[in-house]
Amino acid sequence: GARLRERLWRAVKLASVGLALFLGVASVVLEIFAPQLIAVFNDDPDAERT
Repeated sequence: GARLRERLWRAVKLASVGLALFLGVASVVLEIFAPQLIAVFNDDPDAERT
């Protein structure tokens, strides 16, 4: 019925907002710790400077 559609859209909105928040936080963390993450996969010291 109509009630299920309302619940569906509420769930879609909640999932969208949650995903946007998660991706925002993840991108900030990756930006801050980029040199350390590069160092994990690459031993070349020049790779961190670019």
